[in-house]
Amino acid sequence: MLSILQIMQDFDINLICMDDGIDSSKDVGKLTISILTAVAEIKSENICV
Repeated sequence: MLSILQIMQDFDINLICMDDGIDSSKDVGKLTISILTAVAEIKSENICV
């Protein structure tokens, strides 16, 4: 997800999630996406075990 987000930023494209209030053009939005991505990864690893 973070790789995709970086590619989007390279093309000046931002991810904006209206329902969740996440905007990847802002630092807090990038932090939120990073945290949610990490939590999803941990959750996925625990399900597969």
